Amino acid sequence: MNEGIMYNPTLLKSSNPPMGKRIVLPKTSNLMKELIRLNVTEGTNKFVEVRGYLEQLKNKKEDIV
Repeated sequence: MNEGIMYNPTLLKSSNPPMGKRIVLPKTSNLMKELIRLNVTEGTNKFVEVRGYLEQLKNKKEDIV
């Protein structure tokens, strides 16, 4: 869920950021993230929740921006 941008997967390290192709609107991507999160917190996938994972994602995003 990269804000609606699809990147070509690679194992090679590069100093240039990868070019991506927009496949869905950022609004749609954010909605999908919320729905997936709700499935973990309120739905049938409660057993897959990892404590601290969401906070780590938020911190990583702050570091990137």
